[in-house]
Amino acid sequence: MYSLSPVGKITDIVKKLKSGIHFYATAIEKVSAPNCQAMFRRMWEEKQRAVKTLIPLSELDADEAESASSNCIDFQRIYTKLLGAISDDKDCTYVKQLIEVEETILHTIDDALNENLSSENASSLRLVRTRTQQCHDEMLSLYNASDPRLA
Repeated sequence: MYSLSPVGKITDIVKKLKSGIHFYATAIEKVSAPNCQAMFRRMWEEKQRAVKTLIPLSELDADEAESASSNCIDFQRIYTKLLGAISDDKDCTYVKQLIEVEETILHTIDDALNENLSSENASSLRLVRTRTQQCHDEMLSLYNASDPRLA
């Protein structure tokens, strides 16, 4: 197993965020509930802001950042499309899987924050982490409120 440099870890976060953007775009098209679509749009916008914040701190130039992605989240998006095709509640399926995406991003940010970062990089990461945690918590609240199996 190899270890990424602090800047490499920020690059990894950007790649996961970019894949998250694609995942949210797919989810907006696939779900039927207007409240889910609206929430996914807000999350999509938040991921866009996070990428803009972190690209200057990463190893990616503008062209590389445009096509950057993370295989683990890309595979999860494909898996969710398949699950959604056979699920009785496609909206719930997408919410649940996107909660997992948010958790993956949070863990990656936490890992990077444990590195010896410059104060500017650490501050930017903490801001992105706070916003990502808010996205996660909002999605988790929606999931808990909408899934009767959890009551």
